[in-house]
Amino acid sequence: MQETPVDAARDWVIQLASGDVGEADMQAFKAWLAETPEHQAAFEQERRFWQQMESLRGAADAMARREFVPSRGYGRKTWRTALVGGLAAACLMLGVFFGEDVRISMLSDYSTVQGEQRTVALPDGSTVYLNTDTAIAVTYGDDERRVELLRGEALFQVASNPDRPFRVIAEGGMTEAVGTAFVIREDPADTVVTVTEGVVEVRSPLGAAGSEASVRAKRGQQTRYRTGAAPGKPVSVDVAAATLWRDGVIRMDDLPLDEAIAELDRYRPGRILLLGNAPYRAVGGAFDISDIDGAVAGLAATHDLTVTHISPFLVILR
Repeated sequence: MQETPVDAARDWVIQLASGDVGEADMQAFKAWLAETPEHQAAFEQERRFWQQMESLRGAADAMARREFVPSRGYGRKTWRTALVGGLAAACLMLGVFFGEDVRISMLSDYSTVQGEQRTVALPDGSTVYLNTDTAIAVTYGDDERRVELLRGEALFQVASNPDRPFRVIAEGGMTEAVGTAFVIREDPADTVVTVTEGVVEVRSPLGAAGSEASVRAKRGQQTRYRTGAAPGKPVSVDVAAATLWRDGVIRMDDLPLDEAIAELDRYRPGRILLLGNAPYRAVGGAFDISDIDGAVAGLAATHDLTVTHISPFLVILR
């Protein structure tokens, strides 16, 4: 029976999880992944399956920290070890997938983890500033300079070279500049392009509907796009506010509390969870990226919430 893309994707997931992957294996994986969109979709499906099991790993982690009351016939240590050991065995294959997206880590040339920022000098003299939890892949050719934003947010300061356009791919769309600077951020809902210098052209993602397939945005303007739709009409924005993260500052203007918590969560390893759905007041202000816990405590105090640190990687507000 011929192996299906899903079967092959599952095999790759298992091999990558085992850690037994040499350079030849990695090249073979990249080649297989790039063969067809069907392969990419199958791999994403299998990867998400393992990620959806995160709650099981979380349960094991919680039990490992908790003091249990032993049942009759078992000592506390024996009972606890047996219980946690069973969950640990079930999670053994899952652990490698948490905290880092395997596919992105394999494809990226430069990346940051949550809470980290990094400056990258590219071969042509351009500079990329990577924000928290960001990854890019760089492919330079004779006729173009291409960077793919695999995840996160980055500020590009482009060295001028009219003979080799500088293009950034993000969520299927393309932003092109000759000599300029701009920020691209991938959000769950859409991709945001903010121009800080010069002019860029933003082209629709593949399969976009609509008569206008691209827009031009100049300094101080921002446009958004999503899969299956043309980029929106550029609007004026505060450029300084859009790049404050480079100075270690998160600025929020009348954000709903859950969105404010989600923004802080981008800069802290682990998860910050807001429980309940009360009509909380909107959040505004500037917060220090180096003190996310302090920012969380401040928001909690102004909204009459309690902060509970379950572990260094899990904070609950309620």
